[in-house]
Amino acid sequence: MNSFWITQANSQAYPTLSNSTNASIVIIGGGLCGLATAYYLSQNTKDIIIVEADRIAYGASGRSTGKISAQHGYIYHNLLTRYGKKLAKQYYEENTAALAAIDEIIKKHAIACDFEYCDATLYAMNEEEVKTLEKEYQAYLSLDIPCTYQTADSLKSPMQAQLTMHHQARFDPYRYAIGLASYLAKKGIRIFEHSTLRDIKKADDCYHLYVNEHIITAHDVVFATQFPFLDDKRFYFARMYSEQEQIIAFAKANIKQQMLLHIGNHPIQSIHAYHDHTLVAGNSHKSGQMKKDSYNELQKLAQAWVQGRFLTQWSSQDYITFDKLPMIGYLSSEKEHLYFASGFRKWGNTTSHIAGKRIAAMIFHQPYQENIFAPARLSSFFSLSFVKENGNVLYEFFKRKRKAEDVDFPSVNEGKIMNFDDHLYGVYCDEHNMLFIVDITCPHAGCICNFNTVDKTWDCPCHGSRFSYQGNIIKGPAQYHLNAFGDGFNTLDPHFLLKDDDTK
Repeated sequence: MNSFWITQANSQAYPTLSNSTNASIVIIGGGLCGLATAYYLSQNTKDIIIVEADRIAYGASGRSTGKISAQHGYIYHNLLTRYGKKLAKQYYEENTAALAAIDEIIKKHAIACDFEYCDATLYAMNEEEVKTLEKEYQAYLSLDIPCTYQTADSLKSPMQAQLTMHHQARFDPYRYAIGLASYLAKKGIRIFEHSTLRDIKKADDCYHLYVNEHIITAHDVVFATQFPFLDDKRFYFARMYSEQEQIIAFAKANIKQQMLLHIGNHPIQSIHAYHDHTLVAGNSHKSGQMKKDSYNELQKLAQAWVQGRFLTQWSSQDYITFDKLPMIGYLSSEKEHLYFASGFRKWGNTTSHIAGKRIAAMIFHQPYQENIFAPARLSSFFSLSFVKENGNVLYEFFKRKRKAEDVDFPSVNEGKIMNFDDHLYGVYCDEHNMLFIVDITCPHAGCICNFNTVDKTWDCPCHGSRFSYQGNIIKGPAQYHLNAFGDGFNTLDPHFLLKDDDTK
């Protein structure tokens, strides 16, 4: 289901790649990260192609809560404890600079997206959460982050404590993205929608990218796709995990504070009072592993909190590294001319601009700050979370192989996993009682997809690929669709190795 932002905006359509071509730089992914990277690159060259498998900003970029902030939950205490003051300070300063850069881009290019400054508040609801919030407050003080801390005595609400970061911002992320894309297109940047990368091969001093049965030849390639198309023996599939959350839009709610974020473990995690609407986000879970009836629980809790009229709902998804820092930089080595950005931990509005500016500097050999976000860092390996999440992947891979499946066909708007001829298929019944039966073995690594009751999609519980109930790709890392029943089994290709192009 499309987000509140997408349904309200009129977007420009871009062509599908229909012939082979070449460019100095190709960016895979037309979300905010890809667009921001193209923006910073365009200050030195126009020979850039953006390739998007769906529509511009139809993924996480157009499905967020619209917050632009350096307040990313319980993060600064952890950064101080684990990495020290220098890194924690840099994290805050780069996110703050990204917020200012967004403001500058909007003003310079007259992008109408309701950008405005406001406060962002982290809150606690019980004594245990207050202790955690106090630690974060002390971290703010240590890092000289402007803030206000309030306890229950001064609050006229159920909240027990609040930590407010001042001069943050909010906007309509989708209108910002399509406005930025429009500017880039007018400047001569080539943008292609509905153009899916199927393969990439090394050819002498360039790369051949196989898109829509055509070849794009490029010197530099940027993967702005959340999950890298190519792993190149760096085990990215094991170094981060995908997480989904549900977002519900209400009209005429009673929330006064504009941007709220809960520091504890509660179904409601984020509240954004956006003009006459309120967006409530929560029910976070690993992609493809939503618990039955959890969405209904979230809706009831949100309704009781905001007391608004329900408008719509959708889900969003992002990747999280085990050290909670994004990955931005060289995919494998400086010699390969391959770049990658991911692990934004649901804070892609600012992090996408950090990534775009940093990758542009790398490509043009310009100076940039010490890369605390380098994908090659070892801190994303071998933590307790690393062991736990990768154990979960193995569990999901094997559990469906031995689980009994449904024998009754689904009801209207319901999806079920069924067994035909000793193979698992996903069966969905639409409002016209039409059945859509697809092979739900994920084409990325062979896990079995589960049905998402909110978006009516088939989602992979291992690495986060998403497909429509018809089997079309919504989100990688998978690069092939789900075959319909009778069309054979799905093609599996995890793209673990970079291959040389032997074609002449």
